[in-house]
Amino acid sequence: MDPDLIPISGERDQNFIVVQDGNYQAILKISNPNETEAYTAFQVALLEHLQQSALGLPVPQVIPIRDGAPYTVWTFQNGQVSAVRLVSYLKGSPAHGSVAAWARKTGEIQGRLCRALADFDHPGATEVMPWNASAVPLFDDRFLAGLGPELTHLLAPHLERLKNASLPRLLTLRRQVIHNDMHPGNILLGSAGEISGIIDFGDAIKAPLIQDLAVSATSLVEAAPYAAADPFQDLIDGFCSACPLTPDDLGLLHDAMIMRSILSVVLGRVKDQTVPPKDRPRAATAASETGLRAILALRLPAPQSGHSGGCANE
Repeated sequence: MDPDLIPISGERDQNFIVVQDGNYQAILKISNPNETEAYTAFQVALLEHLQQSALGLPVPQVIPIRDGAPYTVWTFQNGQVSAVRLVSYLKGSPAHGSVAAWARKTGEIQGRLCRALADFDHPGATEVMPWNASAVPLFDDRFLAGLGPELTHLLAPHLERLKNASLPRLLTLRRQVIHNDMHPGNILLGSAGEISGIIDFGDAIKAPLIQDLAVSATSLVEAAPYAAADPFQDLIDGFCSACPLTPDDLGLLHDAMIMRSILSVVLGRVKDQTVPPKDRPRAATAASETGLRAILALRLPAPQSGHSGGCANE
């Protein structure tokens, strides 16, 4: 009997759960036709690298297709040419809910993931992709216009620092391959509350290491705007317990969060144009807008002693 395919959401790729005899067996991924084969090869190599890591991270495994290759390039009847591949299905529920319940766990497993990727590189890791906050033309006037008048006004006191000081400093910090999309929807929890899966490596990129923590910290704000500083300290402590950060890294965390949040709002508003006006802003865009306001008002904990050192495998 041929398997059934259940479509699931994806921002750029088409994704399907492969169901055989009533059981979820795998995820079928059809890459966006605008994505290069080099970027697909990079994502496959990244997962294969993690499979060989001794850190035991709960990430999808690459399932070879019929000829034993990790993916194939397929021409569909409509003329679309896309890479097609299979990865294993991971059980669990997205880590939505109480921030306090997932902040430290997220930081710790995110740090472990960064540590496992510290010695990994690939030619496709530097491909241009829209969710790389340190590489897109973030401070171009045409890009910033996507924020709208109110948010642009709130951001105005920060722009000179971000553009002329923070971004150049960020680009001098340690760089490596990062997940770049660590939010509750990509973190799966098992029945006992343990992290049972890290999914969706479709935004992975080589970038400053602190940029990865900025993504999860920004998601934390979006989940609980104007929360006390404790969840941030939990997130940072969890990350640094597995992958220590330098004071220079942590000193740019807040500004890296602002950059990520700008990107989230602008790209969210672009995506809003695909839905009817009555449905705008979408819930994700509204959360990003509220998150940017909260991040601009946020005072993160100062870097503490002990948050220093390298992130290389021991």
